[in-house]
Amino acid sequence: MTTQAIDLSDDLEANTFEPLECHPDKTNFDKTQWEALRNRVLEKMASSSITLLQIAIETMPQDDGTRRNYNTVETWKACIEGWIKDSSKFREPGRHWNQEPLAKTIESQLEKWLDAQDNEQNNKFNEPCFVATSVAANIMEKIHKARVMQDLIEIPSPPGHGKTSAIAQYQLQCRKSEGFDAPVWAITLRETNLTLKIILLEMACAIYASGKFNGDVIEPNEKIEIDMLEKLIERMAIYHRGGVFIFDEANHLGRFIGITRSSGGTIANALRTFIDRKLFGIALLSNGEMLQRARELKSIQITSRITCEKPIKLTDNDILLFMQSWGVSGKKELEWCLKVGMGEGGLRTLVKAFKNSLYDFGKINHDSLMFYKKV
Repeated sequence: MTTQAIDLSDDLEANTFEPLECHPDKTNFDKTQWEALRNRVLEKMASSSITLLQIAIETMPQDDGTRRNYNTVETWKACIEGWIKDSSKFREPGRHWNQEPLAKTIESQLEKWLDAQDNEQNNKFNEPCFVATSVAANIMEKIHKARVMQDLIEIPSPPGHGKTSAIAQYQLQCRKSEGFDAPVWAITLRETNLTLKIILLEMACAIYASGKFNGDVIEPNEKIEIDMLEKLIERMAIYHRGGVFIFDEANHLGRFIGITRSSGGTIANALRTFIDRKLFGIALLSNGEMLQRARELKSIQITSRITCEKPIKLTDNDILLFMQSWGVSGKKELEWCLKVGMGEGGLRTLVKAFKNSLYDFGKINHDSLMFYKKV
């Protein structure tokens, strides 16, 4: 006997039609509970770099006998995304007998998945989701500055000082306060995407995922030429005024400014045009190479448009706070952590040391840390 696939178009129309009037007596809707669960999902996405697609793959329900079939992972992903934005649109009773509102199915699947994730994490290393160091606070403040001023700002900080986690935390806070569609987009630069077209395509895809376009823009794809991608980004950005694009690992741009390659200077010049048109702010998280390289080559077009902040470095208090978040204490342990944490690799090196200690010895103390690295 085959299971008949049921069209979910009615459920997915929640992303396009006007909000339905909710009836508490039918849905028992508790907005506080929804916000708490939504925030747990957003926090997990920020702390673990998990995408909505990954969540959809791991939470997609099996056929429960009530004739709702989720067809594809993309369909289920769209349901979750719509629920995150506004769950009230998914709280009408199902169309068939004994079929609960789609919101309840989504919430049940997400709660089970989050509980399993939390148990798995606790059984492994009990790693803290986010440590509010002074470096993280400073980076987030500078990102916000780029957003408010609609400026191009380079935010330098040594490797391993928590730039990536600060980006995720800033995006998380904005999504909590402004909604999932908050105009805060992040892209990680790397060797494999360091061409103008690929970066513009990733930018366009990031904005497109925010929605709110009422169907009057096309979906970005690799067949669109560079000039059309620029126009598409401009058109979509108009719907999301006051946003900011964050580029992690922006030091890649500095390495290739002035080198014969479709990268560095070309990409930087393309980015500055968005600033000139006040479409959004741009924050470049780097190790400090980009502006320095542009100055060496006397690239006035770039240097005149980049505001470079002072390098943001860890403090002794940051190391102490990081230790406390991992449950590490002791005078010898503090001395070891200060020497290692203030050296090359910063907090990243500490995390590796802590995890290796827990894996090999089941605890973190001076002996286990010295076994990992003698100082």
